[in-house]
Amino acid sequence: MGDDATPPDGGAAGHELPPGGPQATARGCLCSVLANAAYRSGADENPCIDPLCPLHAEAAAQN
Repeated sequence: MGDDATPPDGGAAGHELPPGGPQATARGCLCSVLANAAYRSGADENPCIDPLCPLHAEAAAQN
C-alpha cells in the first residue's frame, strides 16, 4: 500500500472519504496527503484536517 492508497474500510475511523485520500482529493479535499498517510493506513486514529477543507472541516468542528 502506498501513501495515496486508501484501506478498504475507508480509513481509521471508517470515514467514507478519508482526509487526503485520492477520492477525497478528487472531490476538492484540501487536507494534506502526507500528513494523513498514517491515518488512512490505520496507524493513527486522528486525522489532520485543514480548516478550509470543504469536505472535512465542518465535520471536524462538530466533533
